[in-house]
Amino acid sequence: AAKFPPGNEKASTSTKSGLLYERLAEGKGEHPGKSYSCELKWDFWKTDGTYIAGSDLVGIMPVIVGRAEHKFLDEILLLMKIGDVMRIEVPDTMTPPRMLRFKTIWRLELMSMKKPIPTPKFQLPKDSELTTTKSGLKYKVIERGDGKGATPRMGGMVEVHYSGWLHDGKLFDSSFERGQSAEF
Repeated sequence: AAKFPPGNEKASTSTKSGLLYERLAEGKGEHPGKSYSCELKWDFWKTDGTYIAGSDLVGIMPVIVGRAEHKFLDEILLLMKIGDVMRIEVPDTMTPPRMLRFKTIWRLELMSMKKPIPTPKFQLPKDSELTTTKSGLKYKVIERGDGKGATPRMGGMVEVHYSGWLHDGKLFDSSFERGQSAEF
């Protein structure tokens, strides 16, 4: 298990929401923004030093800023840079979902971040612009690739970015917004 990071009250800063954080190592570059895809090395403990879990046990944590399951991450990631290592005291009111409520101590290291890819604008194509498959699916190619990649084969896997809209233009799903491509 990772070593419990003792706190230094004089080196700690408090946020409006009640997080208390201390920068243990200084990173470089810019801060991530909303919808950035980030990867974190992480560990967390009870305040008595009892280790609960971390990336050595279950892997690097992927997080999209603004959509974190652990809501305190949305706030703290905006303060971090690549390579930053922070110790964060998370009050019991911000305990991650599906956990018993108690104060936790986290050690986070921001390993990587990627800017989000803009979601394409909605375009309701005319029926004459649509291709219909044998199954009845209708689609329109918005932008053709360069043709240099392999052609998918029946039963093969492809990696794509996609967005889906209702006829009224309401977006119902988008890999762009999640910052993660999908495999089918």
